[in-house]
Amino acid sequence: MELRIMSTEIIKPSSPTPHHLKTYKLSLIDQSNHDVYFPLLLFYDSGVDKKNTKISEHLKKSLSQTLTHYYPFAGRLKDDFSIDCDDSGVTFIETHVAIRMSEVLKTTDQMDMLEKLLPFNPNEKVSTDVNLAVQLNYFDCGGLAICVCFRHIIADASAAAYFVKNWSEVACGSSDGIEDVIFDSTSIFPPHELTRKIFTSLRNKRPSVEFTRKRFVFDGNKIAALREEIKSIRPSLDPPTRFEAVAALIWGALIGNG
Repeated sequence: MELRIMSTEIIKPSSPTPHHLKTYKLSLIDQSNHDVYFPLLLFYDSGVDKKNTKISEHLKKSLSQTLTHYYPFAGRLKDDFSIDCDDSGVTFIETHVAIRMSEVLKTTDQMDMLEKLLPFNPNEKVSTDVNLAVQLNYFDCGGLAICVCFRHIIADASAAAYFVKNWSEVACGSSDGIEDVIFDSTSIFPPHELTRKIFTSLRNKRPSVEFTRKRFVFDGNKIAALREEIKSIRPSLDPPTRFEAVAALIWGALIGNG
C-alpha cells in the first residue's frame, strides 16, 4: 500500500489555557501506565460531497476548539508528576493513500496496512513529546480514515472515547455539554515518589511476549436486522445507531458470560 504524507503541522487550542490550569497533576494511575500511544481509527465512505481541503480545514478548526476543553492533551510532559499545559499543540498529519478504502477493510491480514494509517506505531516506544496526534488519510475512492493517537500516560480508553465524541459534536456545530471534562484524580490516587520509581522502571521495559490479534466483522444486513430488533423491543426510543446496536450486542455477550 503506497502512502504519501502531504502535510504535517501543529494544531493549538483556539483559546489559551488559563494560568491557574497551566499545571495538570498526574495521579498514581497515570504514573502506572506504559508510555505508549494507543490509536482509535475511524473509517468514512465517500458519501461526503466536500473537497479534501474543506474537510481538512473543518477538522483542524474543530480540533483546535475541542483542545480548549482538553488542554492537557495540547501540553507536554513536564516530569513524572505533571503535565505543562503550555498550549504547544498536537500533531496533525494528512496523507494520500493510493488504494481504495474497501481493499483495506476487506483484507484479512490487514494489520500492516492499518499501522501505516497511524501517526505513530503503537508497538514502538514513544519518540516524540506530543500527547496526542491525528492522521487524516485520503483514499483514491474518496473515502477517508481518521486516526487519533493518545499518549497512555494522560489518557485511558474512556477519556479517548469522550474526546472523539466531543470533537465530533464540535465539528457538527454543537459544543454544549463539554465543559469541565478534565478531572483531577490525584485526591483519590495521589502520586508517590517510591511508586513512581518502580513504575518508571517497569514502563521503560517493553514486554517480550507475543500478542494475539482478532478481527470481528459484522455484515451490514445483520446490523440492520439487529437495529430493527432493538427498535421493536423499545419502540418509544429513537432507533439505535449501527455502533450502538453492535456495542449493545457485545456488552450483552460480555455480561452474559460474566
